[in-house]
Amino acid sequence: MFSETELEFAQKYPFSNTAKKIIKKEDLDLENLPESIKQAAKIKIGHAFSQTSYTPKIIGHKDSLKDEILAFPLAKILISFMPDSLFDKFASSVRETTKNYLQEESVSGKEKKSLEPLLDLAQDLNLKVSIEDEKILSINVTDFLDFVPDKKDLKLVNQQVENGKIFLTLNDFIDFLSEKSFHLVLESLPVDIKQIPLELKKLSKEIYSELQPKFVKKHFKNTGKIKPELFPDCMQNIYSQLMSGKNVSHFGRFAIATFLNQIGMPKENIVQMFSKTPNWNEKTTRYQVEMLSGKSGTEYNAPACDKMRSAGFCTKTHCNEKHPVTYYFNQLKKTSKKEGFNDKRS
Repeated sequence: MFSETELEFAQKYPFSNTAKKIIKKEDLDLENLPESIKQAAKIKIGHAFSQTSYTPKIIGHKDSLKDEILAFPLAKILISFMPDSLFDKFASSVRETTKNYLQEESVSGKEKKSLEPLLDLAQDLNLKVSIEDEKILSINVTDFLDFVPDKKDLKLVNQQVENGKIFLTLNDFIDFLSEKSFHLVLESLPVDIKQIPLELKKLSKEIYSELQPKFVKKHFKNTGKIKPELFPDCMQNIYSQLMSGKNVSHFGRFAIATFLNQIGMPKENIVQMFSKTPNWNEKTTRYQVEMLSGKSGTEYNAPACDKMRSAGFCTKTHCNEKHPVTYYFNQLKKTSKKEGFNDKRS
């Protein structure tokens, strides 16, 4: 049995050795996962999309803590079915979460609270750390060089080194442990998914199809002019046909309307796009566009690539993308530096 203190520690630092012991002891049954663990994993993945910290409010006692702990390996499994660009984002979310917890418990503004949280995590990770004074900690050079941190302030050339030790302020040590968490998580992805139940692969696909378009819309809805030249071929073809007044099937109209809504085109522009088509009825079109955009309470996602392919709109036999919105998102990112595109994360 693990104490509540150990469970709380593992929930905060799911990459820790304590968390690994608990996960091994619980022996998660992937064939019969409780809904509470699935939902917690989905939330963790959602934070990975935006690379934000995840500090859940634990309601109840040990069972709630265990759900959060077990949701972490499940989230890693689900992430492993997704594009590998999410591995870095998932690790980034863990890094931000780790930093928040350490800052809250160790430092409040300029007032020192306690070194214990820092030392506890360092000890769990088998790092050799010493207290030099109330503001300085030292760590063995070998432990410090176990990975290469991205943060410039943590580069070896910027450190004070003496007798095989590196001296860090509390804030720098918090940054170091946070970077360590990023490294440990990223190093553990992807997990081996060969023997993973098919249901989890389906769940991963459902979560990705739901979260990716929402993430794209959140960050790019107000970025300015829509760029049809960056659309995937399937959407370019439908869009050009509509703009030239050709008739398009019901599925094609649904696909382009939901796609344009998700990438941020104003509803009025979507409505007007259909104005050149045969049997144009503004009132009916406006109603349908508003329904697809969420007025009915459900905002519809554009069809994924496999559905576009099945419907005959995609002619590519080899494509690494899974969703037209993802394709547009990636093309937009590629042109961001050239055109001054703002890709800040909120």
